[in-house]
Amino acid sequence: MHATLPVRYALHSAFPAGPLLAPYTKAGWQTLTPGRTVELAGGLRAEPLALGGKRPRYAADLPGEGWEGRPDWVTGFRFTDADGRASAVYAPGLAEWTPAMDRAVAGADVVVLDGTFSTDDELAGHTGGSRSSRGMGHLAVLDSLPHLARHPGPRYLYTHLNNTNPLAHPGSPGTEALARALAAAGAAVAEDGMLIEF
Repeated sequence: MHATLPVRYALHSAFPAGPLLAPYTKAGWQTLTPGRTVELAGGLRAEPLALGGKRPRYAADLPGEGWEGRPDWVTGFRFTDADGRASAVYAPGLAEWTPAMDRAVAGADVVVLDGTFSTDDELAGHTGGSRSSRGMGHLAVLDSLPHLARHPGPRYLYTHLNNTNPLAHPGSPGTEALARALAAAGAAVAEDGMLIEF
């Protein structure tokens, strides 16, 4: 199993999945370091990308120091095939668009992005609360579209849509304008069970 250092620590302490699984499996753990490529079965290469420092609630009170503010709590990947001719980026939890994302999407064939919220104030508008998309560790779809314009070429797909996101409800108010904005950026919403071939 692969995980960054803070996630691995959390899965062996605050949410002890590691110790719980140990009696049932011989799976080994490997610590991922953003930017350091990992070789997977079949020659597939995976480069971890640090996407955000938003910790899960179960890990809010981890013992020890140094866990707060680490950018590798949320991780994405750039996958490249054995001969280096095809690559895909998977970033379903993206707090902000960083230089690492710029490098990851450059030359990629397909990029799967965080589509949790369409706008930064979407959830607040539905709940009357004050939580913003960015405050929850998610770059809103409309805030990510300008970055796509800077990197034309890949096929962009949005995933991980919250139930408040109009894009999750085709035909609902606001969906048509959002769909047009995505289409103009060369993007779309990933569908359930979608098979991506390239």
